[in-house]
Parts: sequence; structure tokens; C-alpha cells
Amino acid sequence: MLGVVVGSTSGQGRDDRPERRVKDAALQNRINGAIYSGMDYLTAQQNPDGSWPFEQQGGRRRQFAGEHDFTGGLTALGLYALAASGMRKDDPTIQRGLKWLQRHRRPFDEGSKATYCASLLIMALTRIDVAEHRRWIHELADRIARSQLRHGQWHYLLQSRYADKERRPAGRRGGAGRLGAGRGRGGLQQQMQPGDNSNTQFAVLALWTAQVLAGYKVSPKVWRRLSALYLRTQHEDGGWGYKAPVTSTKSGRGVSARVFDSRPTMTEAGLIGFVCATAALRGGIKGLSAARKHKAAVQGMNAFIADRSAWSQMFWDYYYVYGVERVGTVLGLPEQGWYSIGAKLLVARQHEDGYWKLAARAGGGRPSHGDEWQVYETALALLFLSKATAHPITPRTVQKRR
Repeated sequence: MLGVVVGSTSGQGRDDRPERRVKDAALQNRINGAIYSGMDYLTAQQNPDGSWPFEQQGGRRRQFAGEHDFTGGLTALGLYALAASGMRKDDPTIQRGLKWLQRHRRPFDEGSKATYCASLLIMALTRIDVAEHRRWIHELADRIARSQLRHGQWHYLLQSRYADKERRPAGRRGGAGRLGAGRGRGGLQQQMQPGDNSNTQFAVLALWTAQVLAGYKVSPKVWRRLSALYLRTQHEDGGWGYKAPVTSTKSGRGVSARVFDSRPTMTEAGLIGFVCATAALRGGIKGLSAARKHKAAVQGMNAFIADRSAWSQMFWDYYYVYGVERVGTVLGLPEQGWYSIGAKLLVARQHEDGYWKLAARAGGGRPSHGDEWQVYETALALLFLSKATAHPITPRTVQKRR
């Protein structure tokens, strides 16, 4: 595989950022080779019109209409992964992708997955050329900010009217009672807020990126809602769940419903969201140090580290893999504690043609989806290896002053 990428065309304009460097020279060469080979794979999978196909079976692409949400989101993700990996903005692959995005706005404005799509697009545009696309970034960030739900999270939809009309879930006057109660017919629905921590973490990073790199001014109210949300919904084990409860016990903990329970991917999301929101309220990048030392962040970090022994078993899930990169970068963790470990696992699991795909779960069990997700999973693996989140967390201008 390494021999294939020596003459790689997509390797031109290689990223010279120091974040993805490791002390082990042999591992560094393997990481570089994996990145360039992955870039070549993504480039080869791009449609002639500049989009990336969401589904692929047996090497044959199943085409969707240009306005399809998944095609829009995957195209933004593909551009983000390539730009974060070092592809130049004038590369034909980047330019074709941008032209497709400019022609197809619906997935990023009104689509059913618009929060994910718009958030990924912001991160892609800031990596490609923040000055050229500043107005577009601000428009997307404004739509995201206005669509925050009153309790702090985001839904799949990006519509301010949806947030404005958020209704109090059915139940007794004054709230839905104690968590875990009312589990009869419709009981669980009565105790869940709309929105989830998965959509929310992407919205948080997009707004942080737009504010730090593109000068977009996020209202402090947005950050306050988020900080309060994570404090209110953190569990005793330090983790977070997928959903936020309507009400809580006196301690705000003790959630028993599975949809609220701590899970590794949502603990990652909670950590990222809480630290970014708290730092934003304390001056942005300058506030990161204090935010990382907050009791809630420390407890969340302990929960995250407790899962590290299972990383080799969890690295079949590339959504989780990308979450590890975000936590490691946002929390400023030493690279030998997560990056080197994860990079070795990813390099070993890359296929000869440069792609990654969902592997079988450790201990047996089938993955939740198959080969049609190779572009998605390859992009997420590249974001880990490229330490993509370092761009808005430790910009070069800040590094030079240190």
C-alpha cells in the first residue's frame, strides 16, 4: 500500500501541520501512507458531477437525485476529510465538490438531516478557504444557531420555526415526573425531549469553528443553554446518553431508560460539547484550559479513559473513532495516550485499495451496515488520522504565539 501512494496525485499540497506527527518514525510513515491512500480512494469514488454516492454495492453506484440529504452530507464530509488531510483548494476534486454544493442547497437548509449536513459543510468550507466562503459559513451558522431547541440540543431539522414551536411533552402539569416512571404506553415518549446529543455535537463544533475561524458571533445564550444542558444531564459515572430528559431527579442523575443511559459515543459528544460551550463563555480558545479543568469535564474524561481498555474492540465503529479524535484534541490529551494507539489500529485495518469499512464487532456479531458505507467510514478514519479538529481548536496563528 505504501508503494502505491508515493506518486499519489491527491498527496500534493500535503498538510504540514504538526498535530499528526508521532515520535515513532516507522509509524509516522505508515500513517502518512494510509492518509494518502485513503485520499486517493475518496477521489476515485467522487461522481463526475462532484458529489459522492451514499450507497455502493458490489462496486456499482446507486445514484440518488442531487437533492438527497445523504448525498449532500456525504459530499460535505468527503470534502472535509480531503481538505483536512492536506488536499489543496485548487485541486479538481475540491473544485468539483464545491460546485455541486453550490448548486444543491436544500440538504443543508431544509433537508431531514440538515443539522449534520450544514455542520459538516461549515467545517469543510473553513478548511478549504475560510476567507472566500465566509458569507456562506455565516449563513449556515446563523441557521444552526437559530434552530437550537430551548433545552439546548439540536434536532435533525434546521428550522427556527421548529425550535420556536417546541412543545412541552405530554404528562402531568409541571413536568413528566421522575425519570423512569410512566413506562406504560407512550410513557417513554413523555420523558424525552426532541433532539439528541449526536446532532448537537456536530452543531457545537460547527458553531465553534465558525466563531473561531470565520468571525461569526454566536450568542452567549446558545453557549449557556449548552453548558447548562450538559451539567444537568451528566450521569454519576461521568458519561452522557443519547437523549436529554425532560425532568430529572433531585441530583439530575440516575436515568434508567436505555435511551438516556451513558454510552461511549455520547460521552464523547458530551465532553466535546461541554468543554467547547464552557470555553466559549470564557473567551474562546483562551478559555479552553479552564473548561478542561471543570469538575464535569474531569468526570467525563474519567469515563472516557475508563473505556480506553476497550478501544481495540470499539475501533470497528468509525463514528466512535472520529469521536476519539475530537475528544483527544478538544481536551488537549497527550497523543501517545490516544492518537498513536488509534493510528496503529486504523493503519492495520485499512484495505489495500485505501478504504476502511465497518468490521465485525469484537467477539462476534454483525456490523449494522455493510460495504455501501465505505466512503463514509473512510472519511471518518481520515479525520482521525489527520487530527482534523485541531484546526479550530489550535489554529496556526495561536501555535505561532506559543
